[in-house]
Amino acid sequence: MIRLSYPEFKGKLLIDGIGKILSSGRLSQGRYVERFEYLIAAYLGVKYAVAVSSGTAALHLALLSLGVDYGDQVIVPSFCFPAVANVVELCNAKVVFCDINPDTLNIDIEKVPEIINRRTKAIIIVHLFGNPVDISKIYSFCRKRNIAIIEDAACALGAVIKNKKCATLGKVGCLSFHPRKIITTGEGGMVVTNDEVIYKKIKLLRSHGIGSNKGLLLPGFNYRMPEINALMGIEQISSLESKVAKRIALAESYTRHLSDIANFVFFQKVLPRSIHAYQSYVIMLNNHVLRDRLLSYMINHSIESGFGTYAIHCLNYYAKKYKLSELDFPNSYYAFRCSLSLPLHCKIRSADIEFISGEIKSFLSRFKNECAE
Repeated sequence: MIRLSYPEFKGKLLIDGIGKILSSGRLSQGRYVERFEYLIAAYLGVKYAVAVSSGTAALHLALLSLGVDYGDQVIVPSFCFPAVANVVELCNAKVVFCDINPDTLNIDIEKVPEIINRRTKAIIIVHLFGNPVDISKIYSFCRKRNIAIIEDAACALGAVIKNKKCATLGKVGCLSFHPRKIITTGEGGMVVTNDEVIYKKIKLLRSHGIGSNKGLLLPGFNYRMPEINALMGIEQISSLESKVAKRIALAESYTRHLSDIANFVFFQKVLPRSIHAYQSYVIMLNNHVLRDRLLSYMINHSIESGFGTYAIHCLNYYAKKYKLSELDFPNSYYAFRCSLSLPLHCKIRSADIEFISGEIKSFLSRFKNECAE
């Protein structure tokens, strides 16, 4: 089986470090967590970074640090992982969906001003699959209205737009270190910001709301990152740039091999002056029947694959609560039905890319012949 994703570690260095952590007796919120925070902040060029237990925890704390609460509205893309909407619900706020641009598969930034109103408190911008969004188009508009921009850069550590690193473009940036990410800590996340007030509140919320004097300053959570998880991140951060470069090369290889079937397949568009980090390589098929059959074919031929991500407005909870239909956000629905994520990780070989691309072409050739009969 060619795996969809595969984490990469340094072996002996990591094992030796784990031994030191276990013998120290300090398993949570110690010097390795602090070191990982420092390295992420230094890489991104931000003042503050707070390590947490997951990317979802990072998003949740980002919203709470901005005071998002009952009666507020938060705009999110309708095509992304459900966690982006779930954290809004957990703050008792209202989710307001925005459709995506069918070329980039990111939130349609041109539509955002149309759905902003006096209750809009924040916008969560998702750099989907590692593809940067040009936030500059709405930055001034949102700033004048005191609307915070939160970046979900879960897939986009290492991505760049207009010489600025993703996660540093808005008020708060959120990262994930889930096993499918370019750097993984098993589970884990990070909140980054240049705002000291936000930083201090997130640090409090991360650890039950208990301050340095051990007094309870506000109700908080146990969103702490264990030391072993932080060590895993530390051991990978130095190779981030090379990992992104390799993923870009692999993605370009896929695109070259598949470019002669552009009548069946199209590729996620990358904006000028952008670096796509390619946490995932996602293609779009020209209809959902074709996608579904190709997905089954790939799995049956030992190529692990999956759909891109979710059209959240179609999921039972959101469709029922907000009385939404599939076609309320047609681009998101189409992307959900027609997207296909292909294997991409640093252990994959050029020969694997060629083999996978050949299998896709072989299937499409058979499919075309079947349809002609």
